[in-house]
Amino acid sequence: MAIGGFAISLAFQVATYYIQGLPTGPLATDTVVACIVSGLTIVLARAARGNHLLAVWRGMTGSRKTMQDRRSLESMINREIVSQRHVGRDFSMALLEFK
Repeated sequence: MAIGGFAISLAFQVATYYIQGLPTGPLATDTVVACIVSGLTIVLARAARGNHLLAVWRGMTGSRKTMQDRRSLESMINREIVSQRHVGRDFSMALLEFK
């Protein structure tokens, strides 16, 4: 998805420069700059999302390092149920609780 958006953005940028009648030198440099900025935006957005998901995961874990607390587990299950209903599938789960 990100690559498609990147390609469309770059195509529109080049078309705009071409329609405006820029000489070859500025056309090439402006296209390179637009390409670098678009790529950097994609990379930074993915890094920010990864950091956000890591922070959410750490916030949902309990006293044991990899175990999630019950509230976070229930919210994840509810999100999955809503997601499955959205695509028209059934959701089933088996839960074992050890004390």
